[in-house]
Amino acid sequence: MRPELTWARARLRAASRAVFVTRDTELGVHAVLVNAVWLSDDPPTVGFVTRRHSRKVRNLVSDARAVLTVVEGAQYVSLCGRAEVAADERTLTHLAGVFQETFGRAPRPAPIEARVAVVLGVERVLGRSREASSE
Repeated sequence: MRPELTWARARLRAASRAVFVTRDTELGVHAVLVNAVWLSDDPPTVGFVTRRHSRKVRNLVSDARAVLTVVEGAQYVSLCGRAEVAADERTLTHLAGVFQETFGRAPRPAPIEARVAVVLGVERVLGRSREASSE
């Protein structure tokens, strides 16, 4: 795995929350806190569970570009790419299992028919660590 992906995965696993940003036709951008998990190294993907009728899902239907950012003190990592919305049981079950492993609890309860998975394919990693900082 590329070094920046290893660093990004460690930051995401250590975080309790991340900011997910989509393009919004009304507001320009839409940013919300999510509990995201690292799903795969190859290809690099992250994801979270949300409600089917949320603004972020509506935004992704019209423009799949998105960014997930984790901030930890003076460090941050932004994972940029295209997101897919999945409602199939296999994806939701896999994501719920990784969520349980990562956070020690199940995702917030919601009727299964109201839930979807958002899966972001990581195409670019931006970030800053204390080690890399010259400040």
